[in-house]
Amino acid sequence: MKREFVLYPDAIKYVETNWLGPYRQKFISVWTNNVMHFGNLTSNRVESKHSKLKSHIANCQANFLAAWTKMHDLVKLQITDIKGSFEKSLNCWQHRFRIFIFDHLRGAASQTAMGLMLPEIKKLDDMVVEDKVDCGCPIRRIHGLPCAHEIAPFKNRDEPIPLSLIDDHWKMLSLEKRKDDGAILKLMNADWNIFMGKMVGQNMMTHIH
Repeated sequence: MKREFVLYPDAIKYVETNWLGPYRQKFISVWTNNVMHFGNLTSNRVESKHSKLKSHIANCQANFLAAWTKMHDLVKLQITDIKGSFEKSLNCWQHRFRIFIFDHLRGAASQTAMGLMLPEIKKLDDMVVEDKVDCGCPIRRIHGLPCAHEIAPFKNRDEPIPLSLIDDHWKMLSLEKRKDDGAILKLMNADWNIFMGKMVGQNMMTHIH
């Protein structure tokens, strides 16, 4: 904007002071509330990780081996944190999640996901209608989780929230290779072989001509 309207500094100042300054978050939320980002609002994920890495090796003035050791330690620490989080979701449930509505989710979905759904469940105390035609709840679009309108029919029937309503992102509670990874790898290898076959064929045609 500044480059396009460089000849109008007063207008730019007005927009920044009266609109972008006080209402910046509201402008951003118009976009972020319609994109599934699972709560990750970092504008550049790589830049964020790079910044963490730089701070971790900031005092490392030695050779490549020393820097590599620091990086390796950071990765191991992150893996430990992730495994700890998974372990809690699998076996150590917080008291607030020991309610019937989460019976199908405990040990199968992340506690973070259940924490995000709690406010939606509390909304049901004030909700009268179950009609979700005009539902504008962002939790489904942002996190892939059911909103109060989706949860209401289950709560009214005294049934737990089914696992099928939860996005797969929240069901990944292990760093182990999944059973379907082998099938995916076979498909990737098949595609790679087709690609390589085409490349070899093109090279042969080039030599002929």
